[in-house]
Parts: sequence; C-alpha cells; structure tokens
Amino acid sequence: MKKKLISTVLATMLLLSTTASAMAASFQVSTDKNVVNAGENVTVTVNLDKELTGNFRNVQGQLGYDTSRLTYVSHKMGSLYQHYMAKNMPSKKYFTFSNTDMSTAGFSSMPKGNVVTVVFQTSQNMSESHITAAFSLKLSVQDTAGHSEKSTSSASVVVCKSHTWDGGTVTTAPGCSSKGVKSYTCTYQGCGAVKTERIDETGHSYGNGYVCGTCGHVNEALKPDPTPTPDPTPTPDPTPTPDPTPTPDPTPSPEPTPTPEPTPTPDPAPTPEPTPTPDPTPTPDPTPTPDPAPTPDPTPTPDPTPTPCAHNWKAATCKAAKSCILCGATEGKALGHKAGTVKVTKKATMTKAGTKVQKCTRCNAVVKTIKIKPAKVALSKSSFVYNGKVIGSKKLPKVVVRDGSGKKIAAKYYTVTKPKNVKKMKAIGRYAYKITFKKNCKQYTGSKTVYLQITPAKTSMKSVKGAKKAVTVKWKKAAKMQTTGYQIMVATNSKFTKNKKTVSIKGYKNISKKVTKLKVKTKYYVKVRTYKTVKGVKIYSNWSKVKTVKTK
Repeated sequence: MKKKLISTVLATMLLLSTTASAMAASFQVSTDKNVVNAGENVTVTVNLDKELTGNFRNVQGQLGYDTSRLTYVSHKMGSLYQHYMAKNMPSKKYFTFSNTDMSTAGFSSMPKGNVVTVVFQTSQNMSESHITAAFSLKLSVQDTAGHSEKSTSSASVVVCKSHTWDGGTVTTAPGCSSKGVKSYTCTYQGCGAVKTERIDETGHSYGNGYVCGTCGHVNEALKPDPTPTPDPTPTPDPTPTPDPTPTPDPTPSPEPTPTPEPTPTPDPAPTPEPTPTPDPTPTPDPTPTPDPAPTPDPTPTPDPTPTPCAHNWKAATCKAAKSCILCGATEGKALGHKAGTVKVTKKATMTKAGTKVQKCTRCNAVVKTIKIKPAKVALSKSSFVYNGKVIGSKKLPKVVVRDGSGKKIAAKYYTVTKPKNVKKMKAIGRYAYKITFKKNCKQYTGSKTVYLQITPAKTSMKSVKGAKKAVTVKWKKAAKMQTTGYQIMVATNSKFTKNKKTVSIKGYKNISKKVTKLKVKTKYYVKVRTYKTVKGVKIYSNWSKVKTVKTK
C-alpha cells in the first residue's frame, strides 16, 4: 500500500572537536499504511537515512501519539538503540528511545536504517466516521563536547469506522447473460476506499421475433415452423375449335320448257335468265384458344399465436433467481449467501497458522475463509547481567502472550511453567518458561518454551592494531567464574554484515588474539565479548564498544 508520509527533514550539524568533521543526517518518521479500519494496527517507523560518524554521547527520541485514539502494542529497536518507556510518563503519551554513552570517548557511529519500529492499535470506539491519527517525533543528538541539536518530524494515518460512498460508477457493463460491476469510492478526503457490487444480467430482448436484438442469440423455442407451399392450380384444357360450316350444294337449274310449235303470231316468250348460284357461306374463323389462367401466389401462413406458459416455478437459491422449469423464464434475483457464525476448523499454534470459516446458513457453502496467525510469546525482560545477587521477585519478568494481530490473550487461556527455584536465580545460564494453551482457548493450541538468560559481564578492548592482512586485538581479562572464553568479530562495515569474520578463544586467561586472512589495506570494525558454557549452551555477554583499525 502506498505510504502516506508527512515528514520533515532533520539536518543536524554536530559540532565536534577541531579534528572532527561535522556530519549531517536525516531522521524520518513514516507509517506503513495511509488508511486503516477502526481497530486495526498501524506500524510507525523511525529511520536514519545514512550512517553518521563522529564522536557522539547521546541520542534521545520521543515518538508522540494520541492516547485517546491509539494504544501501544509492541516495538522493535534497531541496533545500538535502547527503549525506555518510563512508568511516570503522563498517560504514556509518547514512546521514547535512546543511544547513550556518557563516557569521554562516547560512540563513533550511528548506523543507517531502522532506529525503532512501533506498532499501535487504532481505537474502535470512534464517534466520527473518520479521524486522522498523528505521530510526532522529537529528537535530540548530543556530541562529546556537549553540543546538541534538536529537530521534529511527523506523519499521520486516516482511521475509518464507516465509509461515505459516492453514487458509484459502472466499471463493467452487464450483458444479456453476464453480470456487470459497479464500484463505489469513499468520499472522505484521504480515505479512497473502494467497494464493488454485482449488476444483474439484462436478459435477452426478442421483441416479436426469436433473435435477441442485442447479442443475436436465437431462441429455438420461439422459432416458428416453416409454412408448407400449396400445390399449384392446374391449367384448364383449351376450348376445342368447332368444325367449319359445310358449303351447301348450288341449286340445280330447271329443265327448259320445250318450245311449242311456233305459232306465227306472237313471238315466242323469251327464255328466262337462269337463277344465279348463290355464293357459298364463308367458313368462320376458328375460336382462339384462351391463355391458361396464371397460378396464384400461395397464401402466407400466419404466425402461430403463442400459447402462454403455465409456469412451474423453481424457488430461488443463493446463486440463481426464481425460474420456470418449463420455459426457462426467470423472475427476481438470486438470494445471495447469508453469512452465519465463524467457526474454527484448525487451531493455530505458536509457530503455525490455523483457519476458521464462515458458512452460508441457506446452502452451507463456505462464504469466507480466515487465516489465524500464529500466537507470539515473549518475556517482558529476556536477560539480566550477572551481579552475584538473586533476582528479586519484583524484577522477575512477566510472560506476555499475544494473538496474531498483536492483541493480548487473557491468562485464563494458558498456563505458565516457571523455572525451578525461580526465587533463587542468580547463576549465569538459561532459565526456561514453558507456556501451554488450555483446551478452553478457542483459536490456539500447543506450547512453547522461552528463556530468561543471566549473562556474564561484558569486557572491554584495550587496543587493536593493524598488521599485514591481519589485526591484533587485546582486551581486559574477565572473572574466572563468569568466563569460559571470548569471541571476536570483525567486519568492513559498522553493521557487521560485510566481510564478517568471527573467532572464538577458549580460556579466561587469554587476553589477546591475532585475526588473520583479512583484506589488505582495509578499514575494519572490531568488537569483543565473553561467554560461559552452561550445560552445553554458550551464554554470551553484551558486545564491547566498537573500535576501528586499518590492515597493512
């Protein structure tokens, strides 16, 4: 998640002796999240942006926070730094840390990187829907000459109890048979939380036909059967041509009247002209054959009137809407899962995660699976330096057990087996505290052992000299009863991570050692500590102050 960092840069010029050069460094405070929900944890980190070298006596920091909105949970210190949260702080309104050496020599460097990481839990009892929780850093750096520089830095995080959503934006449009997505964003400035919801399918739109006008889907159930083509009307036979009217025979000429013997008197009557033969009756033209009647186009078959479905409804389920088992029609929406109570299916231990699930009360499907993070066990103080005296009962450490989110687990859910003769402990060694979860603990099971150590007193280096590809280290002899031997560590950086080499020396009387096979003409950082072997286990003291030397 993108960090929201509201910080100021601390540029500290340390005024050292006339032979030392002033160095500048920046301490920055930041949060691991921009926004958290009410009740969640937020981690605040203080970092030094580069290694700082010189002669320093004291570094003190106060990380302020609002106790009405934040509760301290845990912390982790960087190298060389200490934590001291004084009991008399008013309401513990700030977390303090230091790196202090009031001797004349002081310390020569502050490593780049993490100074301190502090985990806070945000309040669940908020009257507002959103708040802004702020963190402020006050820092003071002092050199061996007594000069000091102060600076401040700050960061903040938005805590949300409930969101104020906008009208939403359709990020994925729904289709005929696919769901869409609508996204909502919290309108509180600096929050930016987003939630989504599903948009139901639009369904196919067939109109009066059987093809969806949106996606082209064909509904075979609505598709009509094809209309059969009617037989064509037969062509009538042509009217037959009538035979022609026969021509009548001509009327025969009458026989001539015989001529009587001529009478001398009147001239004989003239012979009449024969009757002319009439013209034959003309043959009528044949009646023309009529053209056949055209075949009419087939009458189109009308669309069948759909028969309404007598729906046989199937009840809605968590994933499907109410539907007809005859025609497939749907009505309403799917019910959606109804989340039930959360049940633990596998308890977590102090090393392995567990699980718990939430099931739907309708269909018993798993709605949500939740990981149970391993529990964490620690002592309020893990070591004491041997002083020959019994650790008083008031100084004995307390066992602290927290769940995976950092919340304390009540003591009624576990037992603590303390070391034997715990009230008489004073010898160098390890003392076991065994923590076992009871059966009444719902989320955790198993046990784990943590150790309280009484360590030998540390020694100090007398001198360190460079040789060819080697360094010779001398130190102060430790007490016989506290010491089995010594351990030297050399490296080419102050964090002792580069070209690191460790050498062990047996016997408390040995007070010098030549460390060989090093790099030529290279600056090395050197430190030494004592150890005592108890029941096969080496118990180490704290490291001495770091010195530097250059090989030849």
